[in-house]
Order: sequence, then C-alpha cells, then structure tokens
Amino acid sequence: MKTTFVKMKFLNTTQVKLNRSLCSIALLFAGVSTITATPETDLLLGHFEIQIDYEESSSGDPDAGWNLSISYDESNDFNTADGIVRLDPASTTIVATPDTENVLPSAFHGLGEAGDTLWRLPQSNEPGQIFLGLRTVVEAGMFQQSSNGNYFPSNTGNIIVELVDVSGPAVDAGGKFAMWESKSAGGVEMHFNSADGLDGNDRLEPVPIGGHTHYNYGLTEPGNYEVSFRASGRINAWQTNGNSITSSSTTFHFAVPFSSVARGAAELRLALDEAPSPAAIHPTGETVEYAPGQVSLVTQAQEIGGIQYPYAFELQPDSTSSAPAPHRVGIAGLEPVAFPAGTTLAATPLEILAVSGPGSAQWLSEAGAHYLTFSESGIYRVQVRAVGQDGTSSVYGPEFELVFLAGLEADYDFAAYADSFERSHGLPSGSLLADGSDYDGDGVADLLEYQLFWEGLDPAIADADKLPQPDPSDPEGLLVFHRDTYKDRINRYESNIVLEYSTDLNDWRGWSDRDHSYPLDQYETGAERGNAYARIQRRVFRLPDGDATPDKAFFRWYISED
Repeated sequence: MKTTFVKMKFLNTTQVKLNRSLCSIALLFAGVSTITATPETDLLLGHFEIQIDYEESSSGDPDAGWNLSISYDESNDFNTADGIVRLDPASTTIVATPDTENVLPSAFHGLGEAGDTLWRLPQSNEPGQIFLGLRTVVEAGMFQQSSNGNYFPSNTGNIIVELVDVSGPAVDAGGKFAMWESKSAGGVEMHFNSADGLDGNDRLEPVPIGGHTHYNYGLTEPGNYEVSFRASGRINAWQTNGNSITSSSTTFHFAVPFSSVARGAAELRLALDEAPSPAAIHPTGETVEYAPGQVSLVTQAQEIGGIQYPYAFELQPDSTSSAPAPHRVGIAGLEPVAFPAGTTLAATPLEILAVSGPGSAQWLSEAGAHYLTFSESGIYRVQVRAVGQDGTSSVYGPEFELVFLAGLEADYDFAAYADSFERSHGLPSGSLLADGSDYDGDGVADLLEYQLFWEGLDPAIADADKLPQPDPSDPEGLLVFHRDTYKDRINRYESNIVLEYSTDLNDWRGWSDRDHSYPLDQYETGAERGNAYARIQRRVFRLPDGDATPDKAFFRWYISED
C-alpha cells in the first residue's frame, strides 16, 4: 500500500506553508477546553458493543440500576471490565458504510425479495464496517436464571433482551430492522425482526452474565432508525430488592446513508435571499433532498423539442413554498426559507454564471420544463443563482454550484476523473495519471485532489488554499471536510482519507478499519446539517475528548493508496 501526503502548517498567524511530501496540519492553541464525556458521535467502523450494565441501586428502585449504552474497550480485553468507555446512545449514531450494502440473492425473512437491497452490519469483523456486539457487565449471581418466563435461583444467572420499538423517518418510508445470528453449521437464527411486527418472539433469552456475542444487524431502507431495546431480569432472593423483576428500555440510533445521486431529473427549492442553504435539490420521486455540494446530478439521454440529447438533466425550480422532503441532507430545519414577500420566480428561474467542464452547457426550456444539456461526457461544475421577479425588478438569489456527471456514475474512478479534467483544460492524455503527479505544482497530489473534489479542488489549477483548514482560534480544533464514500469506501482496499492526531508530532493516533477503535481519542465524526446521512458526508475532526488542555495540538490527514 502506498501513502500520499500533503503538508500544511498552521501557525498563530494562520500562514500556510506547503510541501510536496508530507501532510500534517498543526494548530497552535491557548486555553483549549475539553469536550464533554459523550459528545455527538457517529460510528462508521470499528469494534463496538451494545453495552448492558446493572448495579444495585441505593434508591430502592431496582429499575434504577440499569445502564444501556454503546461502548468500546480501550484494552480490547473482554475478560475484564477494565478499559470500557461508554457512549450515550442519545448522542451516538451507528452508520452503515458502503460495504454493508448487499443485494439479496433470494427472499430473506420478510426483509426483502431477490434483488432487493439490505444493509447488513456483519457478525464477523470486516474492514470498513461496524463490528457490533452485545455485552453484559453484571455481578455474577445478581440475577436468577430464566427460561421461557420461568425463573430459578442461580449463582451465575442471565438477563433477557427484547426489541420493543422501531421507528423514525426510515421506518415511515417502509424501512425494517432485524438482528440475527449466522450459525457455523449454516443457516440463521433470527432474534429480532420488525418485518412481521414486534411481539414476544422478538426476544433474546438467555443473555449470559459477562457475555460478549456478535450478531448481524439488517436495515432495509436509507434514513434514520430509532431502535429501542429492553433489558430485564429477576433479582436473586439474597440480593437487595430480591425477587424483584426489573427492566429498563433505551433507544439506539442507526442510519443508512442516501445515495447522494439525482438521476435525470430533480426539483429545486430555491432561496431568493440569504439562507443557510441557497437551494434544496429533490430527486424526482424520492423522499430526500440535498444541499448543493452533497449530491451529483447524473445526466440521462432525453428528447427535448424533438431532438435527442445524450447528456441532459431536467431541473424544475420552485419557490420555498413547496413542501420539503422528509429526509434532508445538508439542510438545517426546513431551509431554504428565504423568499421575500411579493417575489415570484422569473420565467427563466435559474441563471448560469459559469461552467467548468470538458464541453459546453446549454439551458433549454420546453412546455414549462427546464433542462441543462452538455456537449461532451465528463464532470461539470456549474455556478448558478435563482432569478426572481419583484414587480418589474429582477431579484437574484445567492450563488451556488451544481455538480453534473455526463456519461459518468457517482463511483467514477481516478482515470475517469483525470480524463475529464485533462479535456477540460486541453491537457495531453495521461498528464494527470503519472504516479504521484502534481500537475499544477501546488503541493497537492492529483490523487488527493480527486479525493477532495467536494472542497472545490481542480488538479490543473494551483488551488491549495481550498484544502480543509482548521481555525486556530477554535478551542476544539475544528477541521471540516467532505468524505465522498464512492471514492473512499473506508475499507482500506482502495484509496482512503485518513486523519490522525498528535500532541508531540511523534505519537500519532488515527482510526483503523479493524481496530477496536477509539472514537473519543482520535475524534472524527459527522457534521451533517440536516436530519439524514448521505454517501457524500460532511465530516469533522477535532481535539480528542478527555485530554489535558494542550499547548499545541496537531492533526494530519493523508491518502492511503492500494
């Protein structure tokens, strides 16, 4: 595996120095505050548990002794309770990564038919996927042994775990949740399945005290899921609150990202005044809308005015009076909601300001429909703004960029990227494909510019100033960037963006595709502005939780390459 670096050093003057061989991002801080124990966290990969703890309660309420959480183990030793770090389920989201997406070969327990998609968090430890177990930390002899609702005194005991509710926007769209065990002799044992409704069969019994077991978790639709588990047991007679049946329920958050693709046609909710997002892009027939910068508009061959266009995309601009989609990526609240009173969209509601790509773009209208067509295949960045009418005066919305893929899919590879930009700039074929190439000489290798496309980088223009840059005045060391999980599947089989953290420039820590993971120690998480995830993800990397206030904190990011 090769590793490609680019170097940036941020001083207290915020000057930037670039070097072609190494990428470290250094920040100088004064008085950095620590992050709370369980900050907003999402988990993309690594070894985690649904953690169930129980301790005797001094309150007299046996139900007060439960604590259900998401956990990881810093020691990776599951024979002891040492090293366990617990995350609050209310602020933690378990996210399905690209390699969890599977096509069912046949019907599977009501979760889909042959050819349907199922996102499966695997029972085995796989690169770039969540390895999610179920772990109990309870004193031996606290609970009685149970069997089919009957209880018996025991020096070991067990608990019961039930699935009691599955809800959320994904469920409203038909999504289902299941947990099952793949057997070594073949076949599966289904433990929880919302496809057939929830009842007494959605029950895992016995769950051993001190147990640590892994299962498969299945999700059938993109969107967010709220999954509630209940843990219960009967306390042994010799314990405090003896013979009490006690239980507690906790809700856990799962998410399946949307595709970040609009194919052939989309509606636009447009703002004509400053708004958190200048537009909302709603792929026709889908339940999601995207902010610009987190969606690719994929053209299709379409007939317009009796002429066949090989690379066309239908855009239907609308005012913010149109209803928002239930799932929103990159759009806070119901924004954009900035349409001055008395203002309407103009007859030509979208103005093209600039086009960057290998060919030309043309705006066409027919029977009230509007299209953008492109003369050649490739990647296009199109700068636009909404045009409104206030009486006889024109009103213009904020500028924004749309990304179109003509004759390409969202998973285009580096060769297709290089070909498109070579043709865009009239470069000889292969100019951007040389090993370690940095054609524009800006210290950012072409492969890095490919991975960081959504930051606005162009491999033929010196534009290192567009690299993600933290703010030295931010006490958390905030570094925001976009991870395109079509280019970076987070599995280490292909090129990946890797972020690492150090306090001394010697000891670097970062995530690993197979590690038991330390999400609060090398802290990357989602920074989405909406209520859903997508394949083009807005991410943030910031100072780890729990560190003593450092005089200096250093980040570095690099691209690992197969």
